Amino acid sequence: MLFEEREVFIMDREFLLEHGFAAVKKDNLFEVVQIGKVKEVSIDISANNPSMLLGRTKENQAVIKAEDKRLIVFRADKNKTYLLNVPVAAMDNICFKVYENGANELIFELVERQIMVQIVYTMGE
Repeated sequence: MLFEEREVFIMDREFLLEHGFAAVKKDNLFEVVQIGKVKEVSIDISANNPSMLLGRTKENQAVIKAEDKRLIVFRADKNKTYLLNVPVAAMDNICFKVYENGANELIFELVERQIMVQIVYTMGE
């Protein structure tokens, strides 16, 4: 056999925790994640193993809210187009970081570590 099969995940929780991220429990997710109007939001959704970008969106003027134990991100326009709608119960390995420039980053996994979601946002009008 030329190549050894092994699981390689793009989200390495230990690495994130060593580099300024904080582990977040599902119970207190909405105490950590800022809810409200955001000036800019970027959402990347990737397959974890093998690594593959599945979707990416970047929006100005969006809203992050908590409703019925779900994390919801939608455009701040008249149509309120949903960008992301995830039940908190489906999230695993949640990590959060606030940067010096005011940006926030939320990373979590879905579907038994098969999907990774990364949300980077800046609060404001």
